Amino acid sequence: MTLANYRVRLSRLSALGIYFSLTYVLIGILAAPLDSRVHESLMTLTVGLLFPLSISLSAFIGPLKGGKPRVGYEALLLAGTMLTAVIAPPLYAIDRELGSLTASASLTAVVFYSIESTFRGKRRDPAILFFYPPLAGAIFMAYSAVTGFGPVKTALGLAMSYPVSLIFSFSALTMTRNYAVRVSTARVTPPLLLHAFSIIFYMLGFNFESLLLLSAFMLLHFGVIGFHRFPRLVERAFSMRSPVNRRAYLYIVAGHSTALIAAIVFAVYVIANMIEGSLDLLIASHLVYMGFVGLHIYLHAPLMAPTLAETRSAKRYNPIPLILLLLAAISRPLFPTISFFTVLASLAGLLLIIKPYATRG
Repeated sequence: MTLANYRVRLSRLSALGIYFSLTYVLIGILAAPLDSRVHESLMTLTVGLLFPLSISLSAFIGPLKGGKPRVGYEALLLAGTMLTAVIAPPLYAIDRELGSLTASASLTAVVFYSIESTFRGKRRDPAILFFYPPLAGAIFMAYSAVTGFGPVKTALGLAMSYPVSLIFSFSALTMTRNYAVRVSTARVTPPLLLHAFSIIFYMLGFNFESLLLLSAFMLLHFGVIGFHRFPRLVERAFSMRSPVNRRAYLYIVAGHSTALIAAIVFAVYVIANMIEGSLDLLIASHLVYMGFVGLHIYLHAPLMAPTLAETRSAKRYNPIPLILLLLAAISRPLFPTISFFTVLASLAGLLLIIKPYATRG
């Protein structure tokens, strides 16, 4: 088969990334009390890079040019992008600099593909939403490798730069439909500028100022997507005849509610530490990963992952995993052991929501 005939389906690439993400996360969580380096490496590059990129590839960037299989050099680029994202987590555990550069290379490929797809696509959505998140992540990871940031500094910076901004972009295009809010360039650009300054300050070492700006961005996110209109979504949910659809809409509201609480907790933590004059980046990192990022993953995974992984979800939408993960994030600073087991319980609950229907022989 020649290169011109090489074909790849975006859903297959996403499924590959999702399966590797699940494997890495399980290993990373179990390694937490045993090997901190393995835990930090796998969790950082999986939650901060591999999983969001896997979802983005076929559910966010891919639709710009339709759902047809990619062929030729385009297929090779996308396959290479996913391959580098898959090898980045274990590679980062072996060599942090090489792992950071690999992650940056994967995100850089996404930047170029996003820009090219935006200009060739027919959608009229703000183009900045598609290429800004991977651009921010690629720049930070390259800068981290060059400057030799430590694992905690890198972990928090990656979360800030890529998944946090991707959540904003994705929600601005999808969740605004649920809350009946019109997305526009004028609506999304000021928050993204705020986010860009938070990353710049963070890379320059102004941690307090950076995290304060990040807190403002995370809170502003909920206003941009129209979460203040959630009572309408609840009313709409209870008017539905289908119990599954009703639970799905209520699950969306529960996901945003717990994520908002996590964002408020993070803002309070940053402000309290500014007053005291001390800041623990490890705690801040866990609050961002387990709170804002983790809860949004828990929100979107049951709605999207089964389709992308080409399995049939049981659709047992239940807010308990969201509540457990929120409790794990809040309890992490004072009760790390309790937080650890709460995360395990929340993940088990999430898998029960996602797992396929049982088939009868």
